[in-house]
Amino acid sequence: SLYRYDSSLGDELKQTVSENVEFSSITAHQDLLIMLTKSGALWKSDFDSPSEPWESDLTLEESEIRPLGIARLTTSNPGNEDFVYAALNPGGFRVLDDDVDTELFRRTEGDYTSVSAPDESDYLYASRTDGTVEVYKFDGNNSPSWSEDPIATINTAGYQDGSPNVQSNQVLATGDYLYIANSSEGTLVLEVNDGS
Repeated sequence: SLYRYDSSLGDELKQTVSENVEFSSITAHQDLLIMLTKSGALWKSDFDSPSEPWESDLTLEESEIRPLGIARLTTSNPGNEDFVYAALNPGGFRVLDDDVDTELFRRTEGDYTSVSAPDESDYLYASRTDGTVEVYKFDGNNSPSWSEDPIATINTAGYQDGSPNVQSNQVLATGDYLYIANSSEGTLVLEVNDGS
């Protein structure tokens, strides 16, 4: 369920979703509250109409193959367009439009734990459970699109001492820096001016 409170924490509004729904990630985008379930479904709520029932977007239904584990939602604004990213671990990752109704791009090969893209940047970064971070190039000239295959791959184990069997749990791209939280080797900070 979703519980909404006013600024005084006095008035409560409860929105109920189906039984046995478990959420793994949440993000706020424009007037939408978007939540990702552990089975890979999206639920969204409109801030302007809090009494409206929740809607489920089944675009991500393929990811229901097995539980997602680490999975995250993020948003960005490259090229003055708003996008929502869903990292679905065994379900790959998806790029959705600002209404979360249309799928614009997908990768299904590999297990992805997070996706990040700096605002006003041409690059998208996707972290994987094998310790790598893939880099994709954004092309918004005609219609929103990304390079079909990564233009570069960062092997995070090569930058840190310790076990080569590292899982990248989260990637955060902001400005000229890329922050990568790994499972056992701490956080890696890379300066990235050219997307690689």
